[in-house]
Amino acid sequence: MAEKITIRDIARFAGVSKATVSRVLNQKPDVDPDTRERILRIMEEQAFLPSITASRLAGGRSRLIGVLIPSLTWPLIPEIMRGVSEMVIQTPYELLLYSITHEQDRNEKDQGDVINRILATQLAASLLAVFPGQSARYLTRLHEQGFPIVMIEISCLP
Repeated sequence: MAEKITIRDIARFAGVSKATVSRVLNQKPDVDPDTRERILRIMEEQAFLPSITASRLAGGRSRLIGVLIPSLTWPLIPEIMRGVSEMVIQTPYELLLYSITHEQDRNEKDQGDVINRILATQLAASLLAVFPGQSARYLTRLHEQGFPIVMIEISCLP
């Protein structure tokens, strides 16, 4: 298996700094158009895929939105997820799906475990909770601590 190409390799191939490659990856405007084109061409030739995790570590921010849902079999979930996906695809963010089963929703310890896992992995920068059920109490507490959360409650729907 070939070694994974890194941002450092792309910078070396293009004769630029890692910071310049990073600015291209983050679509910053302050890169010479010829340099940008050269870097993008090299990334394509090398089949370079930027690591979301590495970007988060380097930049200190995540571009992942956690989506907490009940079972995918709930009637409205596929339609809601389609709408969320259509909006997110227009942004530099990605979705990370978490699910709380009916059994977990009834068990207070399991609810806390799922939410603690979301926080412990530090992958998601924010959370969209769809029909959080009993978990809403935990999520409200997280929001009060500064974690960005949007909740869609079934009582809010027509």
